[in-house]
Amino acid sequence: MKFYIERERLLPVVKAAKSVLGKGLWSMVLVKAVDGVAIEAGNGDHFFSGNAVDANIERPGSVMVDGVALFKLLGRLPESTVGFERKRGKKMVVTCGRVRAELSTTPPSSRPTEPAVDESESIRLPGIVLGHALATIKGAVSTEEARSGLNGMFMELLPPPANGGPSVLRFVGTDGNVLRSQDMCVTVEGGARPPRRALLPTSAVAPISSIINGDDDVWIRWNASGTIISVVGPGGRVVSRMKDGEFPDYRRVLPPHATGALTLNRKGFLEALQRAALLSGVLDDPKEGKSKRIRHKETELWVNDHSVTIIRRSPSGALSDYQEELPAEQAGSPVPFGFNLNLMVEMLGHFITERVTLQLPADPLGPVKIADSDRGLMGIVMPMRVEEIMDAHKAGKTSRKAA
Repeated sequence: MKFYIERERLLPVVKAAKSVLGKGLWSMVLVKAVDGVAIEAGNGDHFFSGNAVDANIERPGSVMVDGVALFKLLGRLPESTVGFERKRGKKMVVTCGRVRAELSTTPPSSRPTEPAVDESESIRLPGIVLGHALATIKGAVSTEEARSGLNGMFMELLPPPANGGPSVLRFVGTDGNVLRSQDMCVTVEGGARPPRRALLPTSAVAPISSIINGDDDVWIRWNASGTIISVVGPGGRVVSRMKDGEFPDYRRVLPPHATGALTLNRKGFLEALQRAALLSGVLDDPKEGKSKRIRHKETELWVNDHSVTIIRRSPSGALSDYQEELPAEQAGSPVPFGFNLNLMVEMLGHFITERVTLQLPADPLGPVKIADSDRGLMGIVMPMRVEEIMDAHKAGKTSRKAA
């Protein structure tokens, strides 16, 4: 086996393969030099197969080498052209200018076999749409391993609407405090008929993202039982085992109907919240006998005639409060509510529209819905109980002007 290849061609493929490497035999990548050079890797749960890249092949062959060592070496080589040579029973010799390195190898037959996926049915959509959805939903997924039903992205293939139109692939993620949902119009090919449901592990996001290239289409295939998924894109193929666990019925937390809505300039609202987030207080801790710095996350939003007032109230004894009034359009009968400032800031960061609409229930303890119908993006922020708002709600008051 002997070939020469440009480092800039090989490094991105090896980097993508590195995202699925594990320990032991799972730390090896398969290098195949036939019609170009292709890289394959896997860790038992995720498998990556990169498309072949151009190379000058003098002797074809295939061998498994240490993937992490190969990635580190390629990133440090002094010149662009890299030579690879392996004689029977020998290590892989890597040369580049005055550099000569040897990598340990194992036979290609030792590579574990990836699970099979039915190739006769698939879902097609633009790669840039899928990539944005993965990045958006991943941040809302729970990181607690004990909550097996929440630490994955729920995928659901929905039937087309009754009045016609394409099928919809929906991604949902939640950690119990926020919920994000992304709808994507897809083309169904073969026998992939809705409904289909599966739970995608967040560890699959990096390898799937590595095979996406802008607007180029990608194909998603998963078996009817929802245990194996395959994503094919311009950069290769990723096969992943789905997570076990039952995703909760997310529709139960969606507001049944909004009794009021507030429309604000998204950038202005986000910047106001970020200013409020800068404030912290200093409290005396009687148990420790010293002062400690605290960050108060509870934030209030009060409704005025043509504006809203943001109030960040410090706990008793702290030094800083924050108030700011922003213009807002109203519909229906919106009520004030309390929320976690950090979660709201993070949620708004995923929206790109000029204006954002908050759909509010009649109860200040009900979930707040933020939607972008143009991009199929929806977010749910669970409220926080603030006594001042609860007292005002009982008294039928909604407004509080900024000082």
